[in-house]
Amino acid sequence: MTRCAVLIFGLALLAGCSPQQLLRQGQSWQQTECRRLADLAEQQRCLRSSAAGFEAYQAEAAKARKP
Repeated sequence: MTRCAVLIFGLALLAGCSPQQLLRQGQSWQQTECRRLADLAEQQRCLRSSAAGFEAYQAEAAKARKP
């Protein structure tokens, strides 16, 4: 899964995607994967976690960059 995310990120950078477009593509992929889960409760939890907006994404990224 991580390799796929890195590949998508790399391809998006080469294609000139904006960070917002990249986030939407990643969310779409994650939602597709969530729908494949057999357990309904786990599927719902997964879908909720994939619905974060761009501002939440930026805040989480900034937090991760801090030492």
